[in-house]
Amino acid sequence: MKKVEDNNTLVFIVDICADKKKIKDAVKKMYDIQAKKVNTLIRPDGTKKAYLVNSRLRCLRCGKQN
Repeated sequence: MKKVEDNNTLVFIVDICADKKKIKDAVKKMYDIQAKKVNTLIRPDGTKKAYLVNSRLRCLRCGKQN
């Protein structure tokens, strides 16, 4: 929750074969969100996490547009 509030970042568990472009396109299609940046990591248990920095949300704390 801290990532969402402070950095306008959404976190998803994604398919291990998905690359950053596929993740970005899927999120745009499903949620109509334009991601500025996608970071991924593979956890020790074998699942893949994607962190998407959203370009349209306002920071909840300061009200600034990212």
